[in-house]
Amino acid sequence: FPNLETIRLPEYDGGCQESNVYTNFTDETAFDNIKCETTVTRTYTITPSSCRDHFKTFQQEITIVHDKPPIWDNFPADVTVGVFAPYGPDATGFPEAFAPCGDSPVLIDFIDSLEDGDCLADTIIRRKFRAVDSCGKESFRDQVSDLLPLFIVLG
Repeated sequence: FPNLETIRLPEYDGGCQESNVYTNFTDETAFDNIKCETTVTRTYTITPSSCRDHFKTFQQEITIVHDKPPIWDNFPADVTVGVFAPYGPDATGFPEAFAPCGDSPVLIDFIDSLEDGDCLADTIIRRKFRAVDSCGKESFRDQVSDLLPLFIVLG
């Protein structure tokens, strides 16, 4: 959220002579999953100190557009797994992500690809995780798993 305290207050002359003016406000916020924005309805109450019955209220509507992708949290480290060991996310770790704007739910999915490692018998499993919020903003991050080669000793 932007700093809502920096938004200029409305001015009001209540018609009272040499009076201090007291201003306060309340905020109501609403998140719209379809438009991917938050609306803040700010209601100001302005009251002159010497004429308390001359208060005035104003409303201001502030729209905050959500344009930030999900942020990764608790992302699993790269790992090394044995050739016959399980290597799914249950074994190597599953990340968490959150939407930085509002309470938008975040869906996390992944796709695996196999790559040749540095040595002839090495294989790398590259797991590309994708986090997407309800506004369609995406964030990607890779986890790399080295798959230990199977050695056969002849003797």
